[in-house]
Amino acid sequence: MRLPAWVWCAIAGGVTFALIVVAVLTIAAHALDRTLVRALG
Repeated sequence: MRLPAWVWCAIAGGVTFALIVVAVLTIAAHALDRTLVRALG
């Protein structure tokens, strides 16, 4: 099954966007965790 180029672009863009969001959330969670540990400890 052949898909148009724009479909592949949309899929690639969506995957890239999802990976960036996951990375940002992970970094933010770690930073928040460290801040909480420092504040509570």
